[in-house]
Amino acid sequence: MRLAGGVVGALIAIPTIMILSPNFDEIGAYLTAIFIAMLIISYLSTSTTRINYAGLQAGISFILAVATLAPSTDVTEPLWRIWGAILGLVIATAVFLIRPEFSGRALAERMPPFLRAVISLIPANDVPPLDEDRLRALQMYTSRAYQEMLSIAEDARLEGYRSGIDHRAVVDAAANLARIGYRLADVTMDRGAWSIEMPAPIVEARDAFENALRRNLEAWLASFERLGTGASCDIRSAIHPPRYDDLEHAFLALDEIITANHLSEVVELPEAARVALFSDLETYRRITNRARNLDRALRAVVVQSEAVGA
Repeated sequence: MRLAGGVVGALIAIPTIMILSPNFDEIGAYLTAIFIAMLIISYLSTSTTRINYAGLQAGISFILAVATLAPSTDVTEPLWRIWGAILGLVIATAVFLIRPEFSGRALAERMPPFLRAVISLIPANDVPPLDEDRLRALQMYTSRAYQEMLSIAEDARLEGYRSGIDHRAVVDAAANLARIGYRLADVTMDRGAWSIEMPAPIVEARDAFENALRRNLEAWLASFERLGTGASCDIRSAIHPPRYDDLEHAFLALDEIITANHLSEVVELPEAARVALFSDLETYRRITNRARNLDRALRAVVVQSEAVGA
């Protein structure tokens, strides 16, 4: 479809150049011709999943060809651009035919760094707290990784079943993982309030929740790392992640300790500490919900493992 789209764009661009450049010098003629050509190409882009990608590539090839179109009797320069675009598409197609690279492979390579970045945002007692620069860098990487996942999902949509992955599940998983990362960044920034001495049961319950979340994400990380080694395996059978119930139970235990068992001690804390404590509790509640959605989406991502491990 990529090559076919490039050829279609070239076939539209060549007569446009041959007619316009030698015969017209009014901008209106150029705008009208480009509008008509892009209208046809846009119509192709709104067609079925396979054809719309060809329409997208046709539009790119056409714009490259007419980018510097101007009144002139020499039409060889834009024609050379068309030839260069077609040659590049031919080479890309040949490489793909020799060694196909579907979006399933890209997912297996890009998901582990995304998971590691989010795991790095989980506070840990045995690790020094993240400084502001490191925290900002992880937040920026999380945003970039999310955009990469969306690109992979779009490629998977165009490739269809051959990609080996469900593009809708990829979008869902990436959105939930990114939001977990954003929430964890907020928790890390507010962790200073925990420097005030908190009741030991609250601290222990908080640590238990964070450890449960870390185990869950690390289990999925191990799954994708195994896929990245080239082994042909299904994520669902590669490893059995901790039950989501473990994370939910850890949150419910933390919620009960804060709002019931030790509420009298919480009330006696300084106002800033109380605000941070209940803010973190609400953040953990949302993280728990996002983790449930993430778990469901990741289990649905791989629909044909052979394409991922190829």
